[in-house]
Amino acid sequence: MAESDRRGVHPAIAGTVVLVLFVLVLYAVASMLASPPSVAAQPKDDITGVSEEGEPLALPRGTDAGAVAIIGHDDAIESTGDDQPLPMASIAKIVTALVLLEEHPMEPGSDGATITMGETDLQYYWDMVAEQGSLTDVRAGAELSQRELMERMLVISSGNAALSLANWGFGSQEAFVEAAASWISEQGLESMTVVDPVGISADSVATAGDMARLARIAYDNETLRELLGVERIQVFGSWAANSNPLLGEDGVTGGKTGSLFASGSNLMLFAEREVAGTQVPVVSVVVGVTGTASVSTASLSLLDQAYSGFREQVVLPEGTVVGEYQADWSDRVITASTAEDLTAVTWKGIEVPAAVLLQEVEPGTLSASPGNLTVSSFGTTTSVEVKTDGVIPPPDFLYRLLHPQMAISWVAGLFG
Repeated sequence: MAESDRRGVHPAIAGTVVLVLFVLVLYAVASMLASPPSVAAQPKDDITGVSEEGEPLALPRGTDAGAVAIIGHDDAIESTGDDQPLPMASIAKIVTALVLLEEHPMEPGSDGATITMGETDLQYYWDMVAEQGSLTDVRAGAELSQRELMERMLVISSGNAALSLANWGFGSQEAFVEAAASWISEQGLESMTVVDPVGISADSVATAGDMARLARIAYDNETLRELLGVERIQVFGSWAANSNPLLGEDGVTGGKTGSLFASGSNLMLFAEREVAGTQVPVVSVVVGVTGTASVSTASLSLLDQAYSGFREQVVLPEGTVVGEYQADWSDRVITASTAEDLTAVTWKGIEVPAAVLLQEVEPGTLSASPGNLTVSSFGTTTSVEVKTDGVIPPPDFLYRLLHPQMAISWVAGLFG
């Protein structure tokens, strides 16, 4: 027998083989015993609920057109009646105020610039006399604040105050009209044309819908919103009440009147009423109220209809898919969906964005609820739980062997 046969396998080699086998067995055992990693969700983007349209807005008696809009919701606007541009009358003064405040900003409660009345301002007074427009007393040499003139224009609808402000703010009536046209274009009020700061021209026109959009812009301007809610002002020592007949009634917080002999009365209103425990602001406009019809009655009719459009309803039904789970070791896709109907207080036809929160799930385990779906609408927040339609399968043995981090984590846990 040869010498090498008598010696057998070298002890060092045998030991190495045994050690390798031990490590392999240990690795295999660790791989099988290790908990697989949790699986993250793939939530859906832009989950949006849609409310029902509800009853259409009814046109009040004796009114050419009307519109309502919900503050804070660009798509929450509805019109009724004539959809053609109609005379704005003194509602055009809202454009004058907004364009002026953009050029000459004034903080809420402040007086703004000082404006000295001159011969031109006296002529504006007589121009309004000739036009049979609304006017206020003016005295040459009098120093008035920007706020005083804006109050006269907005609170008591003074036409000569509007002309004085336009001339002071832009240098001429023509320059004001150009500035107004540019501002209107920037706001996307496509039907609107303003040819004078007073609104006394029948060519200063807009649809009821665009007048409601204008009202929404005015409401969002804190300075203008404050001015339009002033109950009365002093003009050279005499008190004059706001021309808005509904100010302080039925939740009305502000607005602007307007009328022309040829087209009738207009009224823009700001209102705040309680919806589901929260004060919700709404704006409305009635245009061309004539005959024996009351502009106040017509306006309240639109406001009442607008607020009746708020109600709790299903915006996302049970089973709405909100996300998916898929492990990288499996082709199976687990769907996450709402476990019940999601309801919210909303307004007819508007979209309600939802936020989804999905947690990681453990393979091989059925999660009772891995998350929730939430909507916030008009001061209320509602959530429903999410359910899954199956279980993520655990990884097979080959996957475990090819991903050593699982075994390493398990061993580290033993000594951790």
